[in-house]
Amino acid sequence: MLLPDLPPPEAPTPTPVVLSLTLENALVEDGAHMGLLGLSYRRRFTPEWSGGVAVYSATTGTHGGFFGFGLQGAWHAPLERWLGPEWHGEAGAFAGGGGGNPGWVAGGLMLRSHAEVSRDVKPFRLGLGISRVVFKDGRARSTHPYLSVQWDTASFIGPAFSDTVVPAVAGMRALPQELAAIGGVYQPRKSPRRDGTGGTPALQFGGLAWRQGLATSPWLGAQPYASLMTLGAMGGGYDGYAELSGGLGLRWQMGPQWQLRAEGLIGSAGAGATVDTGGGLLAKTGAAAVWTPSPGWSMGAYAGLLKTRGLFSARELRLELGWQGIDWQPVPGDRLAMTDTASPSRAPQTAVAAAWSPWAVSTSWKHYSGTVREVGPPQHVPVLGLKLERALTPNWRVLAEAGTAVGGMAGGYATGQLGAGWMQARQPGAWRWGAEASLGAAGGGNVDVNGGLFAQAQLQLRREFAPGWSWQLDAGQLRTVRGGLKSQMVGVSLVSEFGRLQAP
Repeated sequence: MLLPDLPPPEAPTPTPVVLSLTLENALVEDGAHMGLLGLSYRRRFTPEWSGGVAVYSATTGTHGGFFGFGLQGAWHAPLERWLGPEWHGEAGAFAGGGGGNPGWVAGGLMLRSHAEVSRDVKPFRLGLGISRVVFKDGRARSTHPYLSVQWDTASFIGPAFSDTVVPAVAGMRALPQELAAIGGVYQPRKSPRRDGTGGTPALQFGGLAWRQGLATSPWLGAQPYASLMTLGAMGGGYDGYAELSGGLGLRWQMGPQWQLRAEGLIGSAGAGATVDTGGGLLAKTGAAAVWTPSPGWSMGAYAGLLKTRGLFSARELRLELGWQGIDWQPVPGDRLAMTDTASPSRAPQTAVAAAWSPWAVSTSWKHYSGTVREVGPPQHVPVLGLKLERALTPNWRVLAEAGTAVGGMAGGYATGQLGAGWMQARQPGAWRWGAEASLGAAGGGNVDVNGGLFAQAQLQLRREFAPGWSWQLDAGQLRTVRGGLKSQMVGVSLVSEFGRLQAP
């Protein structure tokens, strides 16, 4: 008996995502202007509504070191009826924390609203709009035009905990991906302070780097990739220094376990009067030797140079410990290729399956009591937090978290940390408890962090109220490793658990 031919398997339905880059010139304290670069990642929940996260940083003016991040939502509408099918309208709002100089951002609560008209210029949308930036209890209120570049892409997002294996079919492509914990030093060429005083002790930093292979042909015998990096000071007397940069790199495979890399990045950085970066714009280049001791893991040593438009320029040395994987993305085409990140020089091989890897993203409001100040008495500080978690087992997970002050006259205070946690296995509708510990860098906002290196431990209660969505209660303590700051914390979080389609 002949069986009927089965239809070919179909790719999972992609989730639309909007990436946006904005450029604007905001009026801040005393009539000064600050160039702002904005970057947002928003998921489209409906054709009209999208929501996600956004970060803003100073690039021109005299406020280098300003950063603001938080949540952003937007409403989209086609303007085909009035202007044509290639025209679009958008209105949205951002709420978060920001700072870099507590004198003019006060508590740090940052609000931004916008409206724009954009036109398709494939593969992007170019837009012109008006935005309103307000620091709720500070001295900055500005209404000004801005330019935008948007890119509509997509991602495979599914259930957080599923044993389903997804067959690789047309319309799916796997690209190498790396997430690395970084630590290193900057050695300034001269005093980076705005007044030029002081010596040149090494700036010790820690942070996180993300790299994604590009679906392009090799260039100069190397595989191109995109890179995004964030880091903060953890010692050396540069409390509050923070940096965010992105760029491109090339990777040469030098055998089954060794790679050479070259990177170029641009971004924003600074720490008020402590580290003078001018308006905040930076450029950095470097090269690295990377060893892959086993599939999925890498260790790298980097050397490079950093240059800003202020007094700060430095030589860089850093070490990285990376986790490598395969990320499936919706890419049009009828052929599939998967590059093994451990041995990218090998010929592409046919991809046969992918699986849902459990992730979680959350936003939190945490209250830190009695934070010690460099000047003045201790005060309470509310902090807006964003956290990314990757579950390794049903109980254990690793995490990366960033926080920024939104009150307590601590505008500009920010934290970034890496850690691990344990939590009871998921049970829909039931409370489950857990604990986590993290280590990171903090500074700014007149908060005495004594070098910046801190540790935090907390207990958690989490309960799912809808599929993939949970409330979480947090309680714990933060203290600086070198003494000084010791603060009790309570908070509440909104958690979204989901799956990313990655190599099993």
